[in-house]
Amino acid sequence: MHDLVIEQREDQNSVILSINGAATIQNIGTAATIFQHVTVGTKNIVINFSETCVIDARFLGILSVLDKQLKKGHRKLTFNEVPRHVERVFRLSGFQFLLGH
Repeated sequence: MHDLVIEQREDQNSVILSINGAATIQNIGTAATIFQHVTVGTKNIVINFSETCVIDARFLGILSVLDKQLKKGHRKLTFNEVPRHVERVFRLSGFQFLLGH
């Protein structure tokens, strides 16, 4: 079983979340708690996937929910440093619209 660590930092405009480890259904609770917390603020959210070893479709589902919640508040969710293996799961799962390109 792989753990998930989500590191959080902020700059003037954004909250940056670094997803380290396994972004899978087993770790959804960890992510949901953090995602719920960041939706309360007013800043855009940037998620860095550079240290994500695996991601599954259910985790992408929670990212879709986060995106919808942020849009209601006229905020943006963007991703950076998305490895090819993670990008491939986005595309195969039908969530490529989240990638923004």
